[in-house]
Amino acid sequence: MPSAPSPRRKSKDLGFRAGTGFFAALVVLLVAGIAFVLWRESRLSIAKFGFSFWKTKTWDPVSGDFGALPFIWGTLYSSFIALLISTRSGSRSSCRSSRRGSSGRRSPS
Repeated sequence: MPSAPSPRRKSKDLGFRAGTGFFAALVVLLVAGIAFVLWRESRLSIAKFGFSFWKTKTWDPVSGDFGALPFIWGTLYSSFIALLISTRSGSRSSCRSSRRGSSGRRSPS
């Protein structure tokens, strides 16, 4: 039966948990800050063009008609393809390296 952790180990665990919690909160605050700045800086363009910018396909700077649907679709599509390729090759390389590294090694007790 495992013994109870020593007080020194408990303090290290507490420090680790506090540190990771701090950085997790920092990431959430950074994302919220970025979202706030994006919202604040885009208020004028949303007021002028509205949300139809996301739904229309026409891009005509002469008439002031702007639509971003093809650009958004292209970005999402290429990102999805990149994720498929990288996930497959990453999984393959991790399987190969785990097989190669496991031979002749003992597991820690």
